[in-house]
Amino acid sequence: MYSPKQPSWMHGLDEAIGYISRAQLILRQGIPKIDVAFINKDSATDPNWATKYSQNDLLDAAIIVTQDANITVSAIRKLKHYAEKGLPIILSGRSAQYYPISNDGGVEAFRKGVQELSQARNVRISGSGDIAKTLISHGVSPRIKVQTNGTWYTTWREDNEAEVDYAFILSDGSDSQGKIRVETDKIPYFFNAWTGERQPVFQYKRRAGSIFIPLTLKANSTAILAFSAQPLDGMYTPSVHVESGPSSVLGYHLDHKGGAVAQLAHTVQKAAQEFVLSDNSTKVVPSTSAIPTSFPIRNWTLTAEHWEAPKNMQDASTIALTRNTTHHLSSLLSWTEIPTLVNASGIGYYSSQFAWHTDYKNQTGAYITFSRILHAVQVFVNGEKVGPIDPNTGTADIGAYLRDGENELLVVVPTTMWNYLRSIFSKITESGVPPFLSRLAATTGLPNILPIGLVGEVHILPYLSFALGN
Repeated sequence: MYSPKQPSWMHGLDEAIGYISRAQLILRQGIPKIDVAFINKDSATDPNWATKYSQNDLLDAAIIVTQDANITVSAIRKLKHYAEKGLPIILSGRSAQYYPISNDGGVEAFRKGVQELSQARNVRISGSGDIAKTLISHGVSPRIKVQTNGTWYTTWREDNEAEVDYAFILSDGSDSQGKIRVETDKIPYFFNAWTGERQPVFQYKRRAGSIFIPLTLKANSTAILAFSAQPLDGMYTPSVHVESGPSSVLGYHLDHKGGAVAQLAHTVQKAAQEFVLSDNSTKVVPSTSAIPTSFPIRNWTLTAEHWEAPKNMQDASTIALTRNTTHHLSSLLSWTEIPTLVNASGIGYYSSQFAWHTDYKNQTGAYITFSRILHAVQVFVNGEKVGPIDPNTGTADIGAYLRDGENELLVVVPTTMWNYLRSIFSKITESGVPPFLSRLAATTGLPNILPIGLVGEVHILPYLSFALGN
């Protein structure tokens, strides 16, 4: 499935694998912590399920037994034992279902066990739709409390030896904003699984033993945060942090001196804005109304590298026969909307130029933003490769690569091979016979061609770098 015969092999696949490897590394650190465990047939009939919870130090979570759970008499007794030890147990809806095994005392033993469990300390009974309320009344709250206008899924792990905890957050389905609350006094850091970069969290609040961190997440993007008892090795951590800042903040980073720097976008407001820091001091920001607004990149030159089959299609040693065609585009279109590229696959090299003028004592920079990425992109500014770009966020800081005057932009976009393969599908064989998809296509037809290439809008978003100090 994965081989150099995919155009993305050298143009994005390695970066995606890098993201997966870094994310998986974090998701293997320490011990997973679970807020709520639901009893189902597997766990209820597995004689070792309680041992798994205790060995993994998960017993500060709550266990919920729903009315459709199939559960044994011995499992009921184990639940009662753990409830008496302090583990919250929620019995939701009507009684769970009896799962018989040999020599367990039968239905009467099950009914008696359920009655005793329902009367045990730390056990609550709730309606099927009131589990959340019952957990709150039980004093059970999530390790990561989320407040957002979208849907975020969270994972929490604790590495007690390194004294570092990790939060992994997925934004499902739509762009969203919100904040998380974690009960901790540790130092927060962002880990970028795409680039491998780590940096302190610059804006947050501490209140009553908890930390509140604002987040803005694109649809299907992820965020990784680490909470360390000590400053991470090799990383400077500012002595103060931002508690609140203007809405024009695009991001933060550390400068070469180790100080915190905020990146501010254009605003129409001419009044000064300010940052409130954790030491109760303020930093007044001059008006950013003179910073250029975001502008689109137009008039692209597309060099399409066509990947095609060799004359001898049994020659597996040939990756592809390639040829180039050139296309001048006033706006970005899928290859399926360009007549000579409808059935093509390969790699698109999109080049353009834009003017950039440094001012504000060279304190300006810019982000490049993609409204939509179908597959993957690699960006080069003035011949320098920009770091890996998350296809879900479609954003990268290019400030370090800009120069005064004309700037050269190259975007390399691999495609999938389906559109071309579809056009020659009748010639393809597997072990001398037509592919299995051919038999399905005899009644349903082949899947349609897919949008490929660079589509949507590409913008340059200028910012002003504002030093917040150490």
